[in-house]
Amino acid sequence: MSKEEKTLILQMVADGQITPEQGVELLNALEPGKPRELPHGVTQGISEGLSRGLPWETDIEDVVRQKVEGAAVRAGDIAQGVAGNIGKVISRIFADRSFGGPRFELTDEIKGEFPDEGEIDVTLTTTNGRVVVEAWDEPGYLLTVVKRVDGRDEDEAKQALEGCYEFKHDGLSLEAKAITDLDPVFRNMSVRFLLRVPGSRKVSLNIKSSNGRVVAENVLGSSCSMSSANGRVVALGCEFDKARVSTANGRIEYQGVAGELEASTANGAVTADLKGTGNWKFSSANGRITVNVSKDEDAAYELDLTARSGGITVEGLDDLEAVEEQVMGRQRRRYKARSRGFDDAQVKGRIKATTNNGKIRVVF
Repeated sequence: MSKEEKTLILQMVADGQITPEQGVELLNALEPGKPRELPHGVTQGISEGLSRGLPWETDIEDVVRQKVEGAAVRAGDIAQGVAGNIGKVISRIFADRSFGGPRFELTDEIKGEFPDEGEIDVTLTTTNGRVVVEAWDEPGYLLTVVKRVDGRDEDEAKQALEGCYEFKHDGLSLEAKAITDLDPVFRNMSVRFLLRVPGSRKVSLNIKSSNGRVVAENVLGSSCSMSSANGRVVALGCEFDKARVSTANGRIEYQGVAGELEASTANGAVTADLKGTGNWKFSSANGRITVNVSKDEDAAYELDLTARSGGITVEGLDDLEAVEEQVMGRQRRRYKARSRGFDDAQVKGRIKATTNNGKIRVVF
């Protein structure tokens, strides 16, 4: 990874354009075999380090732990204009890294059964490739692993792909993880996971990709964490008590039911089609936010909407009482409102949405 690329990623974290966790995903994807974790206070630490300049051999942890002295390339000079071009920056970072030569694909299939009782716990992680979990009508599971790599011939490809992922199934727990220290970026290696789980069972998800789409379809469970550093994140026909979906570069789609939902992207639109009520939060640094709600008949709702550059539209809820409203020109930029009698309502829903560049539309 070049000095400029590292600076751009750190600058985006410092500016709040991507979360610290998304920054770690990008750095780990571009420097396989050197996993990082960001300690508490990382954003402030990165801001201080970037503002003073940092030596490139310094690990990201050291950026937080120490005040860097000495001169280096100023982050502000390199990252000028990044805020409006987040997608281009991240796409460029991942582009043109192919090893060259023919491309080979190998597929593994792993089948198994879960115990009859209890919630299934699934963790799938890859550096480069899609991650998909979907429900099916069978009682067991089927994990399909698609492995791809560049190589001179098939024998070399097989050798390169040997041991490129780990798999573990123990009772109700299933885990598959791509091995990052094999340098998948350099050889254009990708490991894609497709997992089918019993549709009649509850399944908690923790699935992520550093570079690729992340998808869940018709999955029911208590918790869900889905993330990508560079790719779309999609949940269709799902129902979770708690769900957190995020991407640094890509759109987010959530369709179904969620008691608590947090959806965030640095660059892309957020679209949600939700039933009933819940505590729902949406954010995009650069993109529109659209929320469609199939409301409960007796439910009351609270809205907290902010569009710093774009308008706000709310439709289909006639009993709203505005608490705060800011209008610039003909566009509503800030809108906070409640259904009449919200405090006394037995069933309540809350929607909070924020975008720096885009419109917000909420339809009931």
